[in-house]
Amino acid sequence: MVAPELWQVFDATGRPINGYGEVAEKFAIDDSLLMANSHLWLWRDYDTSRHILLQTRARHLPRKPGYFHASASGHVNLGESAKQAVLREAQEELGAVLQPSRVRELFMLRGGPRMESFNYVFSCQFDESIKLRINEAEVDHTDWVSLEVFAEMTQNPDKYKLINLGNEYFERLIAQLKTL
Repeated sequence: MVAPELWQVFDATGRPINGYGEVAEKFAIDDSLLMANSHLWLWRDYDTSRHILLQTRARHLPRKPGYFHASASGHVNLGESAKQAVLREAQEELGAVLQPSRVRELFMLRGGPRMESFNYVFSCQFDESIKLRINEAEVDHTDWVSLEVFAEMTQNPDKYKLINLGNEYFERLIAQLKTL
């Protein structure tokens, strides 16, 4: 029998509580538990504009199937740092083995419907050294979109089937991606 995956529990300041993890279902029923997610935004300059890689979540997933989301994302597991989580998720979802030194933390922002999650946001410049092999169990497909198109999508996430991470998140992300 395989032990269930445990998500790292965090304190109110966004620090992991050493050795304390819970199964996903527990976070759904216990409002006192705080978790963290790591989001990766791959970017590249193409022609005369910056583009980001969006994934479309697999259609059989229970939460937001078929919606656009970050290039790769997932929960921070017990004993894992936010950066380790984003590297793991990039490999699991995209088949991309990223050099840790090339992955840059942009910001951390608390969010979620109950403010139950710390979202750690990372970026990495895409180049020919990064090979993508999409894991169809998690990702339906990926699309490169210009930062201008993405900014428009964030103004009406539901219309574009984009997971809504909130205005502050999107504004900070776009501002950071413009300066890289």
